[in-house]
Amino acid sequence: MANLVEIRDGRVSELPSMASPRLRHCAAILGGKLLVFGGRANGSDLRSCEAYVICNDRWEKLPDMITARSDCSAVCVPDVGAIVIGGWQSHMQRKVNFVELLNCSGVPTKDVYWRKLAPMLEWRTTPGVAHFRGRVVVAGGNDGQQITLESFSVPSNARDTGQWTKLAGLEQDNVGPISLVEFKGNLLLAGGGGDLLEFSPETEVDDSALEEFSWKPLLRIAGLTCPRLLHMQGCMLIVKDE
Repeated sequence: MANLVEIRDGRVSELPSMASPRLRHCAAILGGKLLVFGGRANGSDLRSCEAYVICNDRWEKLPDMITARSDCSAVCVPDVGAIVIGGWQSHMQRKVNFVELLNCSGVPTKDVYWRKLAPMLEWRTTPGVAHFRGRVVVAGGNDGQQITLESFSVPSNARDTGQWTKLAGLEQDNVGPISLVEFKGNLLLAGGGGDLLEFSPETEVDDSALEEFSWKPLLRIAGLTCPRLLHMQGCMLIVKDE
């Protein structure tokens, strides 16, 4: 079952059902399609993926992921495709650091395919993820007491698998989900502690490497336990559980 929520007025309309029922999956938007990856159903992790074509109001089957998993995260990179990151393997009872690319940018559905990329430095479940300054930034979902971050240099060709680099972490307890979003050239993070943070360079030099960035507080929101940051048409929404 899938529903469409109109953010401005709260109206909810029912969409056609996915071919495969699932929970604990991840999703991303790419070129007028809502892409859904993995998840869990009938006691097993899934490899299956689907795309909802907004203009046609229908679901299309995508190639299965290489690795079955739930609790992963996804981000779409322009002119590259969709990257699925981390997750949980129930049969092994473990987090994973797997990274896979669906090469689906600007090609017909019949021509899309998956390939493995370099694994993350740490195992993570449902991390926050965003495409920022040409790199993929991942935060949270890691083991340990504090939130860690790393960034990924997107592959430049079919033989390149990319490279992960450790970034400055947060002096915050690693509890609850992490939400990341790029907004007007800035990278924002919301976590279970109630703080909204900005990732910015230590100096005013605009072309600073991400390794020279650090986290600075923007504001604090009381009762922010399970935040979700949404970027839409020049504005940012903060969604929280009551």
